[in-house]
Amino acid sequence: MMSGISGDQRLYSYSAVLMGSPILLKLFSHDEALASRTFQLIKRYEDLFTVNRAHSEVMAINHAAGRHPVSVSRPVYQLIKCAKAASMVQESAFNLAIGPLVKAMAHRFLTAHSVPATTDIAARLALTRPQDVILDDAAGSVFSRPAGHGDRSWGDCQRLHSGPGPR
Repeated sequence: MMSGISGDQRLYSYSAVLMGSPILLKLFSHDEALASRTFQLIKRYEDLFTVNRAHSEVMAINHAAGRHPVSVSRPVYQLIKCAKAASMVQESAFNLAIGPLVKAMAHRFLTAHSVPATTDIAARLALTRPQDVILDDAAGSVFSRPAGHGDRSWGDCQRLHSGPGPR
């Protein structure tokens, strides 16, 4: 984490790499404790939501895809519920189920510096239907169908709901 003043505005900047991205936090007062708490909160969410590690609540859903629902913590459930709602808006450009396609594109680009074959893209697109993410409010569980959604990337949502719901 780095800090410093930017220009005459007395802007203090703190940075860290979290959730696979550089995070730049700017404050109008020098408060390393606040910056540290902010980064700790982002790290906590990263531990819950990440699809970039083998173990997280979201990856448990991915590993169980097509087999059984997975009960998750309230923050994870609410995030997925919010992401699904955003994905279901007519003509929405957001899709919580885009992971299989993203994974195929990234893998192909990294290994061959090209895009996947049309048939592979079509097969992966069949796995990107947000309707196939089944939520159970009473159980606080998420079921991803059909099998193959283990490559799913859940995306994110700008805010978590704090109202009644699971867990």
